[in-house]
Amino acid sequence: MKHGLAYHFVIGIGICCVGNFEETQPTPAQLRSFIALVEYLKTDVIKTPVRFAVHREINPGRTVCPGRNFPIASMHARFD
Repeated sequence: MKHGLAYHFVIGIGICCVGNFEETQPTPAQLRSFIALVEYLKTDVIKTPVRFAVHREINPGRTVCPGRNFPIASMHARFD
């Protein structure tokens, strides 16, 4: 199923931040933990080039995840 959505789980790692970020803001602790985890994965675990993407970029038109209040632009600026 190389061309299906399930393929992303073969080649990628999904990170979940719990909350409805259409309605609320992620907490500072969530953002710190998210950043620390992605930085750890990129520097210490994954030895190949990494592409950062949020759920709605992987599955366009089917979800708004992670929501309008998640700082997607700043995460791309940090991790791309």
